[in-house]
Amino acid sequence: MKQNWPFLQKVSFLFLFTYVFLFTFSHQFFFSSYFELLWQKVIPWFADVLGHTPAITTFSNGSGDTTYNYFQILFFAILSFLIAIGVGLIYFGTLAKGMLNR
Repeated sequence: MKQNWPFLQKVSFLFLFTYVFLFTFSHQFFFSSYFELLWQKVIPWFADVLGHTPAITTFSNGSGDTTYNYFQILFFAILSFLIAIGVGLIYFGTLAKGMLNR
């Protein structure tokens, strides 16, 4: 039985998948040390863009209860939302419909 998901369900699944992937990949895998260097540059910049002062100088220390971690979670949520909407509109909205109509 073939069941087609509605557009909103596809985008919601993509959002959750992307968020869980980013969150897990940034903390649990052996590549996390490489990505942590990237996040230590991106997250303080993101906090500065949102108007947070003073600058973030304390990064992850294992507790997960730092300003850095809060902004990291917010950044992952926004990035996941943008990826889900972008992929949803580009792929599910246009390309997949063109492939189905052949």
